[in-house]
Amino acid sequence: MQPAPDEPKLETFGDRVRALREARELTVTETAIRVGVSRIQFHQWENGTVQSPSLRPIMEFAKLTDVSLDWLVNYKGRMPKGLRKKRKPKP
Repeated sequence: MQPAPDEPKLETFGDRVRALREARELTVTETAIRVGVSRIQFHQWENGTVQSPSLRPIMEFAKLTDVSLDWLVNYKGRMPKGLRKKRKPKP
């Protein structure tokens, strides 16, 4: 199923991580430092090249971006605020 035009792609853990980071206007470097991983490791999260990231940094990322761990990891529950793009009003 394709995301609606006003929603980012959120199918994978990496998709959700990238969408949240961008929605919160954080850089990869800043986010990596704040959650306690290297910039390369964080980039691997976003690209889906890490199979099992450690739980503590994932919990820190969820706290930093104000989302539930269940939504971030399992894509269950309500979509966090700020991920939907604002729709332009029709003329």
